[in-house]
Amino acid sequence: VGGDMPNSECQLKRLYAMKDGVEEEYHVRVKGGSTLELCLQLLWLANPCPASIAADIEFHSLDIRSSTLISSQPITITAAKEFARLGASTPLRSEQLNASCSLKSVRRTLRPQSSAIKLGLADLDVQPPSDAEVRSSDSQQSATALGTQIYEMRLGYKFSIEGDKEIKARPSIPSLFAQIYDSPIDSQLWALEDSNSQILAYGGAIHHADPVSLKKGDYTVTLLIRHPNRDVLEKMKNTPCEISLTLPDALTCNLYDELDKASTPGLKDDGRSPLGSMLLRKGSHKDIYVSRPTEDLPAWVAPGDILVGSLVLDKDKEGVTSMDVLYVAPPKPKKEDSEKEKSDSEEKPDSLEDVVFKAKLDHMAKLRAKNATLYQEHATELKKERPSSVPLLSELLSFALESPVPSTELSEEKWRAKEVELVYNAM
Repeated sequence: VGGDMPNSECQLKRLYAMKDGVEEEYHVRVKGGSTLELCLQLLWLANPCPASIAADIEFHSLDIRSSTLISSQPITITAAKEFARLGASTPLRSEQLNASCSLKSVRRTLRPQSSAIKLGLADLDVQPPSDAEVRSSDSQQSATALGTQIYEMRLGYKFSIEGDKEIKARPSIPSLFAQIYDSPIDSQLWALEDSNSQILAYGGAIHHADPVSLKKGDYTVTLLIRHPNRDVLEKMKNTPCEISLTLPDALTCNLYDELDKASTPGLKDDGRSPLGSMLLRKGSHKDIYVSRPTEDLPAWVAPGDILVGSLVLDKDKEGVTSMDVLYVAPPKPKKEDSEKEKSDSEEKPDSLEDVVFKAKLDHMAKLRAKNATLYQEHATELKKERPSSVPLLSELLSFALESPVPSTELSEEKWRAKEVELVYNAM
């Protein structure tokens, strides 16, 4: 007995059909502190002749625990921490550890964008009176009038599907799911509609509906809730709805046995290698770090979405060694403006004045060794036009270092030093 838990979550029942003379091996997930009952029975279709059977039962455990005494189910990778830590130990026998982890779906929580409460039909939506109310009534006619009118509320949730590929989606109301006799409401029903108001799927309080493949577009989930008390419905106007979206391709989460590797999952060129297959001896312990996926998340995944997957401790026994893994989608990284970078990197086209000025500099460079007098005239004119031009100052410096020394100058070093000083002062 698990209190408010459904029977399917607190009891495990498996039926296997075996053939005479054939050895079979089955794996069943069990929980410590529970009772395992093995029942053997001849199939009623078979001949009622005696049969002998030998059953060997072995218990295996990797005793997965979190870093604290708090339960590790499910394993959660927060948006900021980027990894989760757990430990595996082998108290019963030596076990094979061959782990892998992947994320396969996205859970998105929606708040209703519209709500409407109205009274149900007077002849149909009436809760009948109790037997005590009928007995205490004066007549049969007054007893019929004792029924309680039921109110109904419709909540509308809107979401969009992006991308060219179809995505499988399944709505649900987790806060009200798997509740019938102890449900806080009279009844519930949801319907998934496209932009043309065509109903694509529907579901209720028990059993998840099958996922529906949705193309790019806008969709609406309408939730119908009924209750005899209008005030109860008023306080449930913000009931959240969860949309489970299947990822087109699973995202791999690498596993490590060292903390520094798991805390920096984006590094790849430091010689690291993920946790591989190994044998854990009886009584040994192994720390396991589950890092976030290094692949880019789909563009339609929004911050706050929860990516859901599983951690399998032994790939050969996935059915009994898997654990749920949750990864909270972090805020999206800042995208660099590629167009702006491209425009900054590209040179702007020269104006007409720039082209003319550059042509004058090229002409001056040709006069550097031929006609110093004409060179100085052009230099004086260009310094008035653009005194801080770097190409002009560079050309004047080249003239001071390379041009022939005038015949009137006695010392070449003093003359060149004087010309360099003039260029330096002009800067």
